[in-house]
Amino acid sequence: MEHSQKIGGREFFSIIVLAIGTKITSMTPAILAQSGKNAFWMMPFAGALTLLAPFLLLLYLLRTYQNKNLMDLIYHLLGKWMGGLVGVVLFLLAFVSLVLESRNYLDELSSIFFPQSPQYALYTVLFIVILFGARKGLNVIASTSWILTPFIKVIALILLVLVLKDVVWMRVFPIWGEGMMVTVIEGVKKASIFGDLFLLTMAYTSLKSTKTFHKTAYIGGAFTLFELTLFFLMYSLFFDYKSIDQVAYPFHEVTQYISVGMYFTNVEAFFMIFWLFAAFIRFMIYLYFTTWIFAAVFSITSFKPLLAVFFFLAIVLGMSINNPIQNVLVYRDMFLTLTTPLFIILPLILWAVAKSKGELAR
Repeated sequence: MEHSQKIGGREFFSIIVLAIGTKITSMTPAILAQSGKNAFWMMPFAGALTLLAPFLLLLYLLRTYQNKNLMDLIYHLLGKWMGGLVGVVLFLLAFVSLVLESRNYLDELSSIFFPQSPQYALYTVLFIVILFGARKGLNVIASTSWILTPFIKVIALILLVLVLKDVVWMRVFPIWGEGMMVTVIEGVKKASIFGDLFLLTMAYTSLKSTKTFHKTAYIGGAFTLFELTLFFLMYSLFFDYKSIDQVAYPFHEVTQYISVGMYFTNVEAFFMIFWLFAAFIRFMIYLYFTTWIFAAVFSITSFKPLLAVFFFLAIVLGMSINNPIQNVLVYRDMFLTLTTPLFIILPLILWAVAKSKGELAR
């Protein structure tokens, strides 16, 4: 096994925060704003409420089978063939997310900061750094996440404070954007923005105690919901109602508008450094857990060599997407909508099977 040592709650909290919370800097806000307009900041609430019961049900099953992670639980309840099929679906889900997100971040990096640099050169740097970190294993990823998370969140807080003077509070109206039902329904459809929490249950037996996992999952989930909501609200107040759905990179747009005093005007480079750190760690997490799921499906004990294979394939497939707008507003939007039912249905199926076997407490 690549991760023999146990990680602590604070390290796992950092993994949750960087896996989900960094979506405030991606094009996820642009996707939600297409339908939610200036009310898209409320959509994470609808998504979180949609997945709350299925996630709690999954945690209940994991607590019942103390020594099993997500794939162990699936194999135990569904058997070799059906469990393997579900495992392949989860792997493809994680892998497609890796492909789309890596291309998303590459487009951000190339269009905003390095427009003159060839994409293959940026992908090469991305490949080397992320693969190097992922090969160090879960313990190093977790400890690095914990070291960097306080700095990244402090910088995010500084950004919020600096942008307060430029927000227009009346832009919160109309409060429901295109309508309450539109906002709620689209928030439910995009609930899979919190789907990473389900995939991270692969680490259930890798924490020092299952009690720590449950506590950290609750705190981490609540924290990321608060963070997404807060930043999405800030974007809604900063950009005009009619233009919010036209902003591709709201995080970077905001950093380019703010200044600190007369002499510190181009501060976006300062925020870019921490954005890069967060992105690197996020993709280390994505790559590691994607490969881990694949290894669990095919009973591969040592999967370090597979990390390079899967990330290379993700890069090749990502580069084949020629239109970055199509990547986000079509592929990524469709991906979020299609994967939401999976995260809702899977825990229900596992619970029903466990109940039928009489393995649950009466």
